[in-house]
Amino acid sequence: MSDSADTGPALTGVLEFTYEFVKRMRNRADLMSPPSIRQTHAIPKLLSARYFRNGKISHLDLVEVAVFTTNPEDQGIGREVAEDIILGASSRKKKPETPVQYTPPRPVDADPLEAMIAKIKRERDSSRKLQDEEIEAGSEYLDNLLTRKDAPEIETALQYLTEGDIILKGLKNDDELREAAGRQLLSKLGSLTSEDISRAETLGVIDRLAAAPNAAEQLVARAFRGENDLVGRFENLAKQDSATAARALRHLEELGIPTSEENEKMDKTLQQGLKNLSEVADYANELKRLPEDVTKHIQDAAQRFPLIDALEFSKRILEDTGQDFAEPIMEAYDSHYEKGASENVDMTQLSEAYRNGVHWKNLLEKETEKILHGADARTAAADYLENHLQEMADLKDNLTEQEMREDWSPAMQKLADAAAELVKTQSRLRKTVRTSAKHDITLSSDVVRKTAESLGMTEEEIQEIASPSYEIVENLIKTGNSGYERLHHLLTSLDLEPDQLTELANLAAEVENKDALSAIASINLQAALGRWQGKMMKDRTFQYRGKVSEERAEQALEGLIIGPATDVIKAWYHHRHKLPKEINQKLRAIAKRLLIEMGSQYAKQTMGSSMLGGLQESTTVRPFRVGDDFDMIHLEETMDYLLSQGHTKFNILNNDDFLVTQPYQGHRAFFWALDKSKSMDAPEKLGMLALSVMAGLFGIKKDDFGVVLFDHETHVVKGISEKHISVEDVAEKLMDVEAGGGTGGAQSMRIALKNLDESRAREKFFFLNSDAYLNDQSECEALAEQMKQRGIKVILIVPESHYDRDATRALASASRGVVVDIESIEELPRKLLAYTNY
Repeated sequence: MSDSADTGPALTGVLEFTYEFVKRMRNRADLMSPPSIRQTHAIPKLLSARYFRNGKISHLDLVEVAVFTTNPEDQGIGREVAEDIILGASSRKKKPETPVQYTPPRPVDADPLEAMIAKIKRERDSSRKLQDEEIEAGSEYLDNLLTRKDAPEIETALQYLTEGDIILKGLKNDDELREAAGRQLLSKLGSLTSEDISRAETLGVIDRLAAAPNAAEQLVARAFRGENDLVGRFENLAKQDSATAARALRHLEELGIPTSEENEKMDKTLQQGLKNLSEVADYANELKRLPEDVTKHIQDAAQRFPLIDALEFSKRILEDTGQDFAEPIMEAYDSHYEKGASENVDMTQLSEAYRNGVHWKNLLEKETEKILHGADARTAAADYLENHLQEMADLKDNLTEQEMREDWSPAMQKLADAAAELVKTQSRLRKTVRTSAKHDITLSSDVVRKTAESLGMTEEEIQEIASPSYEIVENLIKTGNSGYERLHHLLTSLDLEPDQLTELANLAAEVENKDALSAIASINLQAALGRWQGKMMKDRTFQYRGKVSEERAEQALEGLIIGPATDVIKAWYHHRHKLPKEINQKLRAIAKRLLIEMGSQYAKQTMGSSMLGGLQESTTVRPFRVGDDFDMIHLEETMDYLLSQGHTKFNILNNDDFLVTQPYQGHRAFFWALDKSKSMDAPEKLGMLALSVMAGLFGIKKDDFGVVLFDHETHVVKGISEKHISVEDVAEKLMDVEAGGGTGGAQSMRIALKNLDESRAREKFFFLNSDAYLNDQSECEALAEQMKQRGIKVILIVPESHYDRDATRALASASRGVVVDIESIEELPRKLLAYTNY
């Protein structure tokens, strides 16, 4: 290899060296991390950079680059392998000198290009000869050196140089050896050990070390030279940087300079200058012992640092000294809570700093009380408490030990009960009960009763909230004096079986209680139809026992429509394969119409309309133009304008006579990629997917818009250039979306990139609706990076209850995008509005 690898001005031979190096490294059994294909790319790239910077590369460059690109744990082996390739077994044998052949000068009128090529060849041959001579000289000196290895400076030098370094650097005598070893020692400035500093004198670089930029190494080197006023210099360093002073003191103690009395004096000075627990941790890290006044710094930490930081300092001290101060820190924050520590504690930190002790529990109780007192100054106190309840529920999900969760729940109970005490309406009380139940919190019956009575609720209504039962729902349906919301809350809180829902639906149909039938249909449409029992067939249709009457079907569908439109859409995705054909067709028509209507409604709430941009109004108006939305007409401005122009009759008006508010302009392009893999097979997920697309489509239907569906394959619903595809066409395809297959998003992102590149829009958005369980995650991240580079705004819409958080974070980081987690379809407009600024 050494004969063939040309390391002169040209780069020929580098690829052969790289291949040989990686091959030999992979054959080693003692590596921590075998080299990857990336290393075969990295070595030539780095060598090319050196070549263009210096005009040449050397054998030493090959070795250094090979070692640099090797995993740090394996760099010793890498150096051994690289030197063996370059030097080989024959490098130590003397080679006969190749005579230099005389090349006569070319005539003056020779071709300039040929003259340049000839010059390059001469330089290359000269460089080869020079390098061969240096290697041979280094080899001879090494042979001589190994016979007299007992000299102290030689032993010291060999701590920093390998045999390969001596040969490749062409070292020829002891002075060159010391100089090269000294340079290698100085290359470690900032991370020198005490032994390195001691060897610096032997290698003759102690003076250079005494002028080093690192204050600790500089001070120790000066002490090593015997300079005066060491203690004064140390005091100044301790005032400026206690951590660096502690490092200097460690070096001095390990080297035994100066006297023990002076070291004790410097240690005392350092301890007296420590300002806080962070500096105590630095002291312990360097000296592996504790200062005398640790307790004082622990007490002070409660006013200086967030709790989680103080515990991190404690962890570092434990690792360095074996002493655990976590519980004393908790005690300090507990005892100083009213004296300022309350500013350095919050629920998030307590969830991360759990300890099974009285002080952690006291802090949790005090933080809970702080939240409750904070509600007193709020106009919407119940909402304030419920927001904190949600925060605590999210933090509880991250608690790993059952004991932690049990200690956390009482605090949540307090917040929930307090929120129930502060509600102002009956419907708000029901919502609070429902929210608490979602977090596995059962409100105190006394609190519920007291609040309900103050709101004028009857005993029957109180029983509904405090102790809901099948019998109560049955009675409400019979009497017919309750609305959809009240019944829906009761039914969802009871979690009834299908046959029980069917019995209630039969009763509702009998007494013609449409609110009850609607509430049942929103939960289980099949029960509302009265025929929930049946079995799935091979063609994914559902065969019932018996027949659904046409009248009952009409009643159930009418009841379903009474409730929220989102319930109809979810019912379609949940029941579309489980209904008789004629009912299925009717439900499809209703769901499609509502999907289009809701898309239009959400578009105005979320993204404005058409080319006008969002509904964030400016302070200017302009004349009406064909294509503008009528709801943008500013009636007051129009009337003022008409009257100021002398109009007294308004039976004949032109378009220009109407003034519209000028919204912020913004031609936009939106592209939706929708995950329809098996993991997305849920009514909530598919409904969210469909509604988000329709909202966007209505919001910019005159702009550029594209939609693809993907699982393990990708299907284009609408490309940006396909202007002929209507809103109804898109809705039709979304109604038939079937979830199934694997999850591969890369192809859909490539299509999105191509479509958005072709758009001339000023603002470009890419929406990825997925739970992010992608089998081509790395490809998707690379494409997300491309979107960031092209200025495309990426919004990841995920179902809050179940998605791959790590994969989503990685995609958001690569694209510099945002994650919108949707718990329910109803949240979609508000959350999209927050991130799209429309």
